[in-house]
Amino acid sequence: MENDPRLEELTFKMGLPPIVGRLLFNRGIKDEEEARIFLYGDFGDLSSPFLFQEMERAVERIERAIRSGEQILIFGDYDVDGITSTALLVRGIESLGGRVSYIIPNRISHGYGAKPHHVEEIKKLGATLVITVDNGIKSIEFAQQLKREGIDLIITDHHLPGQELPDAYAIIDPHTEDRFVPKNLAGVGVAFKLLHAIFLKKGSEPKVYPYLKMVALGTIADMVELLGENRIMVKKGLELINEGNSFGLSKLMNVSGLSGKRITPREVAFRISPRINAAGRILDPELALKLLLSRKEEEAARLASELNELNQQRQKLEARILKEAEAMVREEEPVIFLYSEGWHRGVLGIVAYRLAKKYRKPAIVFSVEGEHAFGSGRSPQGMPLVKALDEAEEFLLSYGGHEQAAGLVVRTGDLDRVKEILEDAFSSFSPEERKDIWLDGEVTFEDIWLFYGFLHLFPPYGIGNPQPRFLARDVEVVHNPGPWYNGFRTVLKQGDKIIPGVFWKGGLLGKLKKGEKLDIVFTLRENNGQGPEIIIEEEEM
Repeated sequence: MENDPRLEELTFKMGLPPIVGRLLFNRGIKDEEEARIFLYGDFGDLSSPFLFQEMERAVERIERAIRSGEQILIFGDYDVDGITSTALLVRGIESLGGRVSYIIPNRISHGYGAKPHHVEEIKKLGATLVITVDNGIKSIEFAQQLKREGIDLIITDHHLPGQELPDAYAIIDPHTEDRFVPKNLAGVGVAFKLLHAIFLKKGSEPKVYPYLKMVALGTIADMVELLGENRIMVKKGLELINEGNSFGLSKLMNVSGLSGKRITPREVAFRISPRINAAGRILDPELALKLLLSRKEEEAARLASELNELNQQRQKLEARILKEAEAMVREEEPVIFLYSEGWHRGVLGIVAYRLAKKYRKPAIVFSVEGEHAFGSGRSPQGMPLVKALDEAEEFLLSYGGHEQAAGLVVRTGDLDRVKEILEDAFSSFSPEERKDIWLDGEVTFEDIWLFYGFLHLFPPYGIGNPQPRFLARDVEVVHNPGPWYNGFRTVLKQGDKIIPGVFWKGGLLGKLKKGEKLDIVFTLRENNGQGPEIIIEEEEM
């Protein structure tokens, strides 16, 4: 462990065991106030939404629209972040008496983001105020067209802007702010800031709390850091989900096999989110939005069942395309750049993610459809994808996204040229070491009994805040491991301290015998109220 005087000072002031201070340091928490918020933060620790420079202007315009009975339109996006953002503002503004409609573009027929051709549909719906969520910061022509039609536009987004900002009535995006606002918000986090500001202005702040359920879903799904304000909102949102939820979310949990189970970020990321996403990937994202907005049990059950079936279709498509793509990968190339006809656009992002994770390099996967190729890319930490795409801008019909995720459209004839440019661009970058912490520190079993009582303060786990992982040396197997689900349960001893353990996934670990000694890397969990239990994944041996 590094000898940092701030670590000793932090643990002393907070009354923490040294290893708990180390866990905080490993997550970038190095002063007393940050530690307090991380361990004990509550809703009151969120920064004021009015720190956004144009928030007051946005709230005033929405209040005026509600008072005068104007039609307000929420323009969303087809992923979980965009769908939960849309649901949050639709329900929130309706609760204040507003007239609200929405548009969520279809991934296949419309593509990402607000475009000029959407204005005709907006006019038909009679909207005089449009609010974008999880998109809009690069919709220059869309903003111009709305202005020509006399329709006001408020942009809420969390994506990086281009060189020019849209001509909007108000823009709320952390990346356009000079003053301090949380920069790592998901789109739903930015939308929540707007709704929070509206409720604050109305003097009814407590009524905004239930919307944290949507914030938790969208934030986890968008894989932003679970630190700072994101951590507080997700923590409180998960508490609300576990206390009880709407018909739509309840039915979705049922078909996900989560009925009666405690929901953590893992359940959201791997069970709930894929089913919400499946609507936009395979058919129509409005199915998922209607589910989240549903107030009828029978309707919610039907929609949840449809989403479950769509997710099964998505899994089959993904498996087929991933297999085909892996056969085309050339490991010696600096960028995985693949394209083919017949690949379903809806699963390209997942395929790119799996390739980037497996090969630890940027991966961009295209579906070629005539003269155009529609792509989705993912990249490791330290290899900013959008920055690299900027180098190829003259050959891109459209593009946008995060540092590690992006969508783009290219003329089919320009694909090889774009690949060359990206290979040159990425040659100046190298992947960072894993941001998640492989090892938080070496501990003894005696240490574990001293600090274990603090570990319940560390969830929810996710990006930026992985589950703590420790090393212990010279650990003795007290009992022969016995079969338990897809692992082996045993009892471990170090010195005079004994802790039960689970060797997860079995394999060679099942051959360990009583009396053997080994070094282990492990995580901890509660053993049915009896104290800590050690969990060892086989690949961590």
